[in-house]
Amino acid sequence: MQPETSAQYQHRFAQAIRGGEAADGLPQDRLNVYIRLIRNNIHSFIDRCYTETRQYFDSEEWSRLKEGFVRDAHAQTPYFQEIPGEFLQYCQSLPLSDGILALMDFEYTQLLAEVAQIPDIPDIHYSNDSKYTPSPAAFIRQYRYDVTDDLHEAETALLIWRNAEDDVMYQTLDGFDMMLLEIMGSSALSFDTLAQTLVEFMPEDDNWKNILLGKWSGWTEQRIIIPSLSAISENMEGNSPGQNHLSA
Repeated sequence: MQPETSAQYQHRFAQAIRGGEAADGLPQDRLNVYIRLIRNNIHSFIDRCYTETRQYFDSEEWSRLKEGFVRDAHAQTPYFQEIPGEFLQYCQSLPLSDGILALMDFEYTQLLAEVAQIPDIPDIHYSNDSKYTPSPAAFIRQYRYDVTDDLHEAETALLIWRNAEDDVMYQTLDGFDMMLLEIMGSSALSFDTLAQTLVEFMPEDDNWKNILLGKWSGWTEQRIIIPSLSAISENMEGNSPGQNHLSA
């Protein structure tokens, strides 16, 4: 019989940890330490992400769901902060309700907003011609359930983002706001270009431009949209800080 290779030993060790049980030829005391450590860490990351979702399960059901993930899902990521995403994928393969899965996606998206990397944004003047793009920490999601309340069936569009104070926020979106942000998501745009794109669909008076400017200013203040890299480069020279004012 061929001696066990290092890779085979590591595979058996990992399988024993997943199964949470003894295995022939493996040191049980050492195995128990890893079983406890891995489970505590994985369960903790899942609990911290899905604080609302877990309220829809009793403690035993929730524990079985997490244990099933550790045992059966064969998670691929080496990063603990990515575990909640793989847990969501695992749950999507189970016969859970669509409302619960929508809530899980909402909570996971909040985690994505929390950990997304945002480039440094110099505090310089940006004109109406400066191009902006949605922040990497801003996400649009659409659900068939009200994930912000009691999961009753209702078409719900949400904007989820991390603001300048690093707080994760969300708000409902109407169709117009969602259209504007999706246009900007496909290509970086300046305020002037966006306004010119909309002009043929808007009333003849210019009041809509003031409304659009209010939305734009709010989005920049909240860091929902940020200057594109090209806009930062173009505006770095000859600008003084704190002058990022726009006019309709």
